[in-house]
Amino acid sequence: MSYIVYDLETSGLAPQWNVPLQAALIHCDDNLQPLSELSLRCRLPAHIVPAPGALFTTGIGPAQLEQAPMSSTEMLIAIAKALSAWAPSTVIGYNTIRFDEEMLRHAFFTHLLPPYATQLGGHRRADLLTMVRAVAMLEPQAITVPITRSANRASSSAISAGRTASRWPRMRRMTPWRIRERRSPCSGTCARSRPQRSR
Repeated sequence: MSYIVYDLETSGLAPQWNVPLQAALIHCDDNLQPLSELSLRCRLPAHIVPAPGALFTTGIGPAQLEQAPMSSTEMLIAIAKALSAWAPSTVIGYNTIRFDEEMLRHAFFTHLLPPYATQLGGHRRADLLTMVRAVAMLEPQAITVPITRSANRASSSAISAGRTASRWPRMRRMTPWRIRERRSPCSGTCARSRPQRSR
């Protein structure tokens, strides 16, 4: 089975109010040799106000938003056609299931395209962020990330994924009753006692 590796750059975080602005898709064979690829960029729809933080993160400037070669609809149609033509494949990316797929699904739905295109036609899904967290939790020494002054977003994301995963075993050992014991250090002796009525 082949793989589709993809990533989206969006106008913000909430799928209800934002759209994909850029998309990159690479279709690979079983040995991860590229078979074909797409790199798409679209203009910002008139009804969308981009989040400044998203534009700062993606590096997309106002001029690029207005001068992109495609409309949002044309870009989404091209993505849908590629997903259909490259099926069946394993659709994979970094944090795609929680972010990119939700964004793509909502955009497809609002443009009358098949919203579950990444799951139809024999496609399977995978998320590298989940895999990295699982490996970091089970084998902490298996993943090493070099830290340099010019660390990019990908390495800092991998570092934070590793830190989260390394904290998980400690958090898992805390059972609910131990959490309650920690929250109430007085073990019930601090509770107010009701005054007794005199009869």
